[in-house]
Amino acid sequence: MSKYVNKESLKQTLMSHFNLSKSECGQIVDLIFEEMTDCLAQNGKVEISCFGKFELFERKARMGVNPKTLESMMVPTTFVPKFRASETLKKKCNEQ
Repeated sequence: MSKYVNKESLKQTLMSHFNLSKSECGQIVDLIFEEMTDCLAQNGKVEISCFGKFELFERKARMGVNPKTLESMMVPTTFVPKFRASETLKKKCNEQ
């Protein structure tokens, strides 16, 4: 079965490698994600060497259709985070 990584597994990895308590590891993981989120919310870039970068991209305003009423409506401009993998990560994922 494939490995699955989430906040809990990151805490477990920190606990086993650094002999920290679960609550300390939880604070570290939360702090990292909070820092990344705050950076993106301020239109910054999150770049992690040998992994990739997260950037905000603008989704321009456009006409859409309300699926319930089938009426045309204007969908406002939104910003969405996108991830771009580094070459190192791409190569690692393609090693067999």
